[in-house]
Amino acid sequence: MVNHNYKNRLFGRTRGRSKKKINLKKYYEKIDKYKFQNCNHELDYILDIGTGYGETSVFLAKQYINKIIISCEKYIDGNIILLKNIENNKIKNIQLHNGNVYDVLENTNIKCFGLVWIFFPDPWPKNRHTKRRLITSDFLIKLHKILKE
Repeated sequence: MVNHNYKNRLFGRTRGRSKKKINLKKYYEKIDKYKFQNCNHELDYILDIGTGYGETSVFLAKQYINKIIISCEKYIDGNIILLKNIENNKIKNIQLHNGNVYDVLENTNIKCFGLVWIFFPDPWPKNRHTKRRLITSDFLIKLHKILKE
C-alpha cells in the first residue's frame, strides 16, 4: 500500500552513495533494541533531530547522563554508525527513531522534552523547495505542544 500523505513526507536520500551492501533485516533487528516507543512523564527527554552520523546524540548522552536522548534520523548509514558508537561506548540513554520526526511529534501526548537539538535543518534554499523544509509554523506548533515549560 502506498502512503499518499505528502504533508510530512521526507526528502533526500535514506542511503549513501557507497556500494557497500547492508543487510536491512539485521539493521532493523538491531535498531528495534533501541527503538523509541513513547514518553514516560516521569523521565526527562532530549529530542535530537537530524543526527546524521550520531555525533550530537553521543555527545548529549555523555553530557546528560540522567536524560534519555531521542535520536531522529532517516539516514540508514548514519544510524548504523550511531548504533556502533552506542555499543562501543556502552551508552544506555539513547533511543532511536528511524524516520520522520513528525511521527514522534504527532504520537507524543505529553510535554516530555526539555531540550530540542536541530543542526542545519533546511538545505532547501529555493522557493520551490518550501514543501521540503522542516522549520515551518506547523512544525513549531507541534513542537510547542511537547516541550516542557
